[in-house]
Amino acid sequence: HSLYGHVVEMVYKGMTVELIIRLESGKMISILQFFNEDAQDIHYDPGQPVFISWYEGWEVLLKA
Repeated sequence: HSLYGHVVEMVYKGMTVELIIRLESGKMISILQFFNEDAQDIHYDPGQPVFISWYEGWEVLLKA
């Protein structure tokens, strides 16, 4: 599974980064990406194109 969109905003939240993404359809979604704070530099610029993918069965959908 994958989606394509552009970064609207990025917020650091400890060991995760929350990304607000505008999909091709115009819908906005929020995702969390886990990372190792000591080993990895995570940065996304507003407007940056991204592909979002996940392992089937690991997704969690929350109502707005």
